[in-house]
Amino acid sequence: MNIIEITLPPLRERGVADIEAPALHFIKRYCPGTPLTAGALDKLVSYGWPGNVRELENTIQRGLPLCDNKKLQAAHIAIERKAPSLMKGKIGTLQQMEQEMIDTTLSTCKRNMVKMAKC
Repeated sequence: MNIIEITLPPLRERGVADIEAPALHFIKRYCPGTPLTAGALDKLVSYGWPGNVRELENTIQRGLPLCDNKKLQAAHIAIERKAPSLMKGKIGTLQQMEQEMIDTTLSTCKRNMVKMAKC
C-alpha cells in the first residue's frame, strides 16, 4: 500500500540543524542534562553519515559514558572524518590516476610504507 511516497535526503546532505536536533534528542533520551559542545557538533556535522540517523544514535550512545555526564565533547565522539575522494574531478588515463593516488597516499603517510599499507 504505497499511496504517498516520502523521500528524505540522507543525513549527510542536510544542514547543521538536521544533525543537531536528533543528536540533542538522543542525548536527552540517554543522558538528560548533558550539553553538546560546539566542537562535538562540528565533528558530527563534518562526518559523512553512511548509516544515517541510526548511526548518529549509536555514536551518541557510545560517547555519553565517556563524558561522565558533564559535557559531550569532540573527543567523546568516536567517528573518523572521511577524507574527500582522492580522485574527485581528476581526468586522465588509468595509469596517471593510479600514480596520482599512490603519490597522494605516500605524501599523506609521510612516505612511511608500513603506514601506507594500512591506509
